[in-house]
Order: sequence, then C-alpha cells, then structure tokens
Amino acid sequence: MENEPLKVVLHLDAGPDADEEEEAQLTQHLRNSLLELDVDAVDPIHSTAAPARTKAVEAITLAGLAVTLAPIALKEVMKCIEAWLARHDQASISIETNGQKITITGTPSKEQQRIVEELIDHQSPRK
Repeated sequence: MENEPLKVVLHLDAGPDADEEEEAQLTQHLRNSLLELDVDAVDPIHSTAAPARTKAVEAITLAGLAVTLAPIALKEVMKCIEAWLARHDQASISIETNGQKITITGTPSKEQQRIVEELIDHQSPRK
C-alpha cells in the first residue's frame, strides 16, 4: 500500500484583484515549479461551469492541478507550494488529499505550518 501513488488536488485562488487570465498564468507557473520536483504527474483540472451570459466553450478555465506523487515526495511538494505562496502573498491554495483539506494563504502562519506538518506525517509511509 505504501508504494501506491498519492493524489493531491490543488485549487489556486490568485486573490481578489486577479482576473481569470492571471489566475490561469499563476496556475501554470505553479505547475511548472511542481514539474521540476520528483512527482509522477501534474495534470491541469479544467472547470466547465459557465458563468451567466457566457457560452460553455468560453467558460473552460484552469481550475486547479492534480498532482500524482510517491507519498515520500509530499514534503518536497509542500515546501514548493509554501515558497510559491511566499512570492504571491495575495494568493491562496487549497490542498486536498485522502479526505483531508487545508488552505494556505500567502506566507504560512505557524499554525498553518503545523497543520501542513500533520498532513505530511499522516500521508507518509509507515515504517
């Protein structure tokens, strides 16, 4: 079981002043950063929910990322996310894996860091 890949879903919110294009660009930058790590895949998740008065084709936007990785790589991924958020202090990222969800905004507080450590510990392979 510990050799099974871990699925982590990331949802990015670029902040109150960001438009959809900026959010898509920031998500792509985060994706590129994650692809530099030892992960199996970083796949875009697209939203097809159409806002009022738009055609469904126009509404396809980048909504998040699905990251597939070995559980042991989760700590490295979380450090990458924290570093990315430190550079984008208005942004927040929701991280979901195995029924657990946390949201981090900007530079993580000590409480958020503690929660991230608990998430990593919970997902790490047992010896």
